[in-house]
Amino acid sequence: MEESIYTFYISKPGRIWIRLYFFPFSNPSYNLTSSVFSVHTDHFVLLHEFSPPNNNSVFFKEYLVNVPDARFSLKFKPKKDSIAFINAIEIVSAPDILISDSATQVFPLGEFKGLMNSALQVSYRINVGGPTITPEVDTLSRTWEPDGSYNIFPQGSSSVSVSNRSIKYPEENGVVDVTPLIAPNSVYATCVQMKDSNVTQPNFNLSWMVNVEKSYSYLIRLHFCDIVSKNLNQLYFNVYINGIESVEALDLSSQTKALSTAYYMDFVIGSSNITNGSILIQVGPPNLQLNTHNAILNGIEVMKMSNSANSLDGFFSVDGEYIGPNVTSKVVKETFRLGRK
Repeated sequence: MEESIYTFYISKPGRIWIRLYFFPFSNPSYNLTSSVFSVHTDHFVLLHEFSPPNNNSVFFKEYLVNVPDARFSLKFKPKKDSIAFINAIEIVSAPDILISDSATQVFPLGEFKGLMNSALQVSYRINVGGPTITPEVDTLSRTWEPDGSYNIFPQGSSSVSVSNRSIKYPEENGVVDVTPLIAPNSVYATCVQMKDSNVTQPNFNLSWMVNVEKSYSYLIRLHFCDIVSKNLNQLYFNVYINGIESVEALDLSSQTKALSTAYYMDFVIGSSNITNGSILIQVGPPNLQLNTHNAILNGIEVMKMSNSANSLDGFFSVDGEYIGPNVTSKVVKETFRLGRK
């Protein structure tokens, strides 16, 4: 069969959400469960020779793509002697504030620029310390899942929650830096903290692990909100990604100037620093003389970044040309603290 093209007209160029829904129901004319096809935009491959899982449930994919033009196309191209199908498509303009062009590069530590040049695929959206957040109550119809299946040191952690109404969003000189569009207040109203936060020498980190594809770079967004302290300047902690110290002695008070105030940080980890098919996110107390030792995390978002072939699924470009990975650079080997010493 020939490819099918859906064309959309965009009123405001910029990032858009693409949400694709697949459900291979029974059909007397076509066997949807055996279909193999590719999906791409004008510039990015979203799916390459994809076959939907046959598990009697809806299969969902979510992307963020920068569209510089007024017209945007989605192309569904079946493999030879196969078919392509789609059950539902959502195209939604993303707020300009949602994703900036820069982030903190994990290694070597510094500034990463060029996020606007990448297509993103949402891999994980996790509400740390809280329940599932459904699209009906999210500010941008997103789904956030609980962190229980990703917390690999639950015995060292405890959940904290406050009223959603107590959460504030920072404003400086009349400009709101973090808004509910970044994450709803229900994300910031729950967190995980160290279970033994008042012990003299806690030698452990709170730790979460997610599985990823090691041939891609990833954008990691961490959400923070100090809902555990009684006063300002009581909470300092380090942030580690795959054992690499990414932030030393993070002081939320200096960033937000108030308690219960939303804050987030973006990080980019390169494919060369993903060696075992996973990303490990950790927070823990720094080596400072403090009255209290604690660390918190409120939310995690992980997004796959398009590769050198402008693809999020393999190394074939929209033109069908194979653009293989570059020579693997030297992998940084770092140690990390996990569990009690």
